[in-house]
Amino acid sequence: MGSKGVASNVTILVLSLSILFFFTTLSSVKAQTVAPPPLTCPELRVCANLAQGLLKVGINNPDSRPCCSLISGLADVEVVLCLCATIRVNLAIVDVNLALKVLLDTCGRSVPEPMCPT
Repeated sequence: MGSKGVASNVTILVLSLSILFFFTTLSSVKAQTVAPPPLTCPELRVCANLAQGLLKVGINNPDSRPCCSLISGLADVEVVLCLCATIRVNLAIVDVNLALKVLLDTCGRSVPEPMCPT
């Protein structure tokens, strides 16, 4: 009977270590996939000013070159995220997506369904 007790204890120990290893590995994988890389946005206040000028009635053809040159080197996802953040911080407008669409159209960027994340 003594060997059955030892075998039972070894089995419990092996199962406990396996479960511990499984959850340790699972938690480390989850932590790596949850944290996205930080997004570094250029200073796009000039783009917010351009959006405000484009959306107001009576202002025709504001100079779009400073904004468009700033976003020219960014990927589409970066453009959308950076402009959404800048527009929200710098402008008190209700329709952020409209401002984003106007800016992208003005700069000749075609981003499918440019929607600011909520």
